[in-house]
Amino acid sequence: EGADVAVVVTPHDMARGFADDAMLTQNMMDAAKAGGVKHIINIGSWTVHEPTALSLLADRFVQPEEYLQTLGVGWTSLRSGYFNPNLAMAFGSLRSSDEIRFPDGLMF
Repeated sequence: EGADVAVVVTPHDMARGFADDAMLTQNMMDAAKAGGVKHIINIGSWTVHEPTALSLLADRFVQPEEYLQTLGVGWTSLRSGYFNPNLAMAFGSLRSSDEIRFPDGLMF
């Protein structure tokens, strides 16, 4: 209560997995609105542009971003790029082939 703006970051807990991330993010958005927030800044992902090719990651971000647009508060969605630690993990595939493999087998 008392805040005009809330920043919502999708949770990331590898032990728990990704299955509930969209729901948990939407719960945070609901709590912000219920607390009187007038503007929500959503920290999303560029993967919303490739929801089929990158479904493992995009599923965490597509629904909350669409939901945010219907909440009736001002909103901003910041779509981050690919974080370096994640990219470093993808480089491991170079040891066995000449391809960099991303989630869901997407290759560049």
